[in-house]
Amino acid sequence: MAKNTEKQSGGRMYLVAGILFPLIIGLIIAQVVMVNNAKDSVLDESVAADKAIYTIKEELVEINRDVVMIIGGMGDTQSLITNIHNSFDVIRANMSDFEAIGSHNEIEMKRYRQAKLYILALDEALIDYEKQLLSGSLDMNSARNVYMQELAPFQTTSIEMFNAVVELNQEDSEEMIQQAKVDSSLTLGIIIVLFAIGEIGIIVAARIAKAQREEVSRKERQAAAADIKFQHSQEKINEVAYTNILTGMKNRYGLENDIGEKLETTQFNIAVFDMDNFRSINDIYGYDFGDEYLVQLAEKIKSEFGFFGELYNITGNEFCIIYNREVSDFQAQKYTQDIFNTLSSVYNVANIGIQLTVSAATYHYLAGECMNLSALLVKMDNAIRNVKRSGGNQIIVVSGMQ
Repeated sequence: MAKNTEKQSGGRMYLVAGILFPLIIGLIIAQVVMVNNAKDSVLDESVAADKAIYTIKEELVEINRDVVMIIGGMGDTQSLITNIHNSFDVIRANMSDFEAIGSHNEIEMKRYRQAKLYILALDEALIDYEKQLLSGSLDMNSARNVYMQELAPFQTTSIEMFNAVVELNQEDSEEMIQQAKVDSSLTLGIIIVLFAIGEIGIIVAARIAKAQREEVSRKERQAAAADIKFQHSQEKINEVAYTNILTGMKNRYGLENDIGEKLETTQFNIAVFDMDNFRSINDIYGYDFGDEYLVQLAEKIKSEFGFFGELYNITGNEFCIIYNREVSDFQAQKYTQDIFNTLSSVYNVANIGIQLTVSAATYHYLAGECMNLSALLVKMDNAIRNVKRSGGNQIIVVSGMQ
């Protein structure tokens, strides 16, 4: 009787064990499935968030390109303005998509909100900019200045903020992936202890890890491709921003970019040339004629003196050269005289011989003599102004005390 009771008790134990162990493993597996599904959902949201941010960044680059083309007189202005409005519509749609995703952390949303404020400010500034352009209240030089000082900083800061959002999103994704790996390992250990079927769990976990690695790799490839595209776009934008569209020479912004940060540590020879009475050319023959005259001047000095230094067209009829370091002071004076003579030569424009005199200033700049490029150019322009008061057609040597 006692043996029967023990058998019944043992049978009940096996029965309970047979019920409990599958139930436990089923609960474990169900929990694992729920956790992985939740993490897959978060990863999907992370991918959607990255896609929205990359689209916004691409549209910002397109907007910047269209603005540069407008102020550079390239393409149809109205079509470019329409493109800008369309780009903002796409940006707003993608911002709505990003905000609809609920897995962002507090820091990520803070960066996003800062970037959104810059975009809204850029939108308002561009609307005002568009009105001024269409009304004719801005000339090209003023339009370029407004672009560099007011619009470009909004665009650059917005992209930097969105880059920070992408980095934070990727960090969160990586943490989730790492946590998923840890959870998978623990779960597999429990399953192996209970049922010795770890191989199945390992295969499942390996497939999950592989899918996650592939997803991370895909996102990294997308990020790399977006960065390359952005860099290429930025290079094109910089090329347009730093170049005089008429003559193809670097402009004042190009000069600032080249030597602005070197004024405290570098010495060099510089010469500035200003065509005397250039306005009379435009008044008599028209602006197209004057533009062609400037193009011929630029092509001539680039072909003959481009080897000796970097040439700039800092304003319409004002040219500048920063001589290479290996050019001595004596050689710089000689080349300055040669450029002076070349600019003063006769040029044939539309079968009309044109010859203007030149006022020029040359300066051996020593490190630290000027606080910034504006101070240096003011010094050079004051010297040229004195030459023009004396009738022009001269070269003046500027000293550090002037």
